[in-house]
Amino acid sequence: MYNRNSGAVSGCESRIGETDITGGGRVKPSPAAAQVGNEGQGEIGRGHTHPNCPPDYEGVTGRSIMPIRWDDIPHAEIAAAIHRRLGQHDIGRSAEDSSRHILSRRLASLDANEHRRFIEFESRDLVAHLRCTRDVYREFVEKHHCSPVVEAYWVVLRCAVFPTAIAALRRKVVGYLKLARVPGRDLSLLFGIPTRTCYREGPLRLLGAPDFDDDTPATDSELRTLAKTVYEDTLLWFRDIHDGGAVGRPFGGGPFALDDAGAIRRSWGLGALQGGVTLTAWMDLREQIWHLCAPWSDGLSNLFGSVQEELLSQWRALPPDSLAYEVTTKGRPLSLKRIVVKRSGPKPKPRNQVLREMLSKQPELSCKAVCRLLDSKFAALPTLAHPEFGGRTYDSWEQAYLDGSARNLVQSLISRCRPKAT
Repeated sequence: MYNRNSGAVSGCESRIGETDITGGGRVKPSPAAAQVGNEGQGEIGRGHTHPNCPPDYEGVTGRSIMPIRWDDIPHAEIAAAIHRRLGQHDIGRSAEDSSRHILSRRLASLDANEHRRFIEFESRDLVAHLRCTRDVYREFVEKHHCSPVVEAYWVVLRCAVFPTAIAALRRKVVGYLKLARVPGRDLSLLFGIPTRTCYREGPLRLLGAPDFDDDTPATDSELRTLAKTVYEDTLLWFRDIHDGGAVGRPFGGGPFALDDAGAIRRSWGLGALQGGVTLTAWMDLREQIWHLCAPWSDGLSNLFGSVQEELLSQWRALPPDSLAYEVTTKGRPLSLKRIVVKRSGPKPKPRNQVLREMLSKQPELSCKAVCRLLDSKFAALPTLAHPEFGGRTYDSWEQAYLDGSARNLVQSLISRCRPKAT
């Protein structure tokens, strides 16, 4: 949280900072927070009618100001609601999850395409989790008529979605690196994390450069240490909503990126400095190591980037989202005329119907021949263009067939559409 007095950024994982949102469309300081003397005890204002309310506490709408303390919000119930909502589509994601299970067993082989697809699945889960958190908390503040709405939404983003993003991203980082069986040595070389390979045996356990011949996978504690490099100051900087509510993006691509200054300094000080290597020379050497550690080094950077971009997109959407809610609740729907676009031409045939008709005429075609025929004759049909298997969209049927992870799905679909032998 941005402190207006000191100009510094401080933590807000369980506090609301100086933000106090009140009913009636105006902002008031929190009396309770002032009495306690703790800037972390913020409140969200709630408006509702009360005949005995003093005039000083009534807003322009005539509703009284009834602050809601952030600590009094039923976070456990909201977390359960988020979990239930995320689990509603488990069956629909079974194909994607099955591909993810297969990929998780193959990450140690360091195949670039498999790591890329796995990171896409993990990023999709993270974005879904953050959006679900946003929606459920917004429903709570809307139910209790918190206003101004844009400030209530900002509080949800800063004090609910942002800490959730940090915690969820840390868990994904630990799980990903554990599946990839990343050596602790590489964590020391790239990010300056002290691992077992950095300690020398003897009367005094001295910390130095990692052992280049030690390929032992990193321990859970070492992975958690790396994951903790994801925190408020490395993800986004938030300015208090009373000061405009702006956000700042730290320089570089994050703590796992090639250009991260903190990782460069830590790794340089872990042996290279004592060995007489200059900082500029170490930057060039570290870049080579970073590319040698691909694809997991690139996967970590992309995972971090997906969370950062989602938070930025939610922040950018605060004004239009709050305006849309206010227009709806005030009973003034947007005066837009409905536009109906009629479909031109006949309705496209479903994918399975096209396959059955094709195979009824040529039942002896192999799966590969069927894919080539679909690409050559039916690519213009919207139901057949860009087939999707296992949560991934392909440019052609032949490309999906040649992909080892999707071939079984393509063969299964074609076999189901073949005419049954009599």
